[in-house]
Amino acid sequence: MRLRNNQLKSYGFYKRTVTKDNEGNRVVDYEYHSDIRADIHPVSGQIEATMYGEKLKYMLEMIYSGSVDISEGDAVAISDVADYKVVSIKEYRNFRIMELERL
Repeated sequence: MRLRNNQLKSYGFYKRTVTKDNEGNRVVDYEYHSDIRADIHPVSGQIEATMYGEKLKYMLEMIYSGSVDISEGDAVAISDVADYKVVSIKEYRNFRIMELERL
């Protein structure tokens, strides 16, 4: 599968950083890393509906074939701020399919 340029749009990519506050609690923050070009569309299908149930309406699927290292827990900005986090990554030969969940 090859992604055509007219399918791709530019999105902001944010790396996840975990720090501790002065009380020792974990604080998850997202720092801007770079822009990526990907195809993002709503998740659909019977398997996903079984896995995610009611959360399915807050999920998106991203097809990405670039070289930026994306891991689970990182975030993607559909609008101006990091608003979707990467929940799962499926690796294929030339591309990756990632499921995104609204923060």
